Amino acid sequence: MKLSELMKKQDSLRINIAVYSTEANMIMTIISKYFNVPIQAIEGKSRSMRLAEPRQWFHFMARDKVGKLSLAAIGWYTGDRDHATVMHSLRKIGGRMKVRRKNGTLAYPEIRARYDELSNLIDLALNKKRPLEMNEYWALTVGNAYNIHNN
Repeated sequence: MKLSELMKKQDSLRINIAVYSTEANMIMTIISKYFNVPIQAIEGKSRSMRLAEPRQWFHFMARDKVGKLSLAAIGWYTGDRDHATVMHSLRKIGGRMKVRRKNGTLAYPEIRARYDELSNLIDLALNKKRPLEMNEYWALTVGNAYNIHNN
């Protein structure tokens, strides 16, 4: 999208886009490489499933990893799509991750697996810290309390 088109947007949307552009561009690059689709195609107007699915995953992962990015800003990154389109993506991907069969197993385990893969790739790219191991958690909570009271 051109800078002149961005300048026509309202101030709050422009600020939201500018502040989180690094994270959003990183997520777009990872989605593009993961699905083997050019970024320009994800941003394009095509509604083919081959391009719509990566676009929906971008919407979902951008919302998940950059929570303060507005729906309108997420839509801007994928060819100035409406916030309702982004909401549809969130419902579609998120809904499939939650659907369970009568026996309690996931109806779409491949969706959850894909989310886990993409989430790990994005966390590595954004230099997110790994979750604390149990012994590290103990050291930070119980261990510190123990040291304070016994010294």
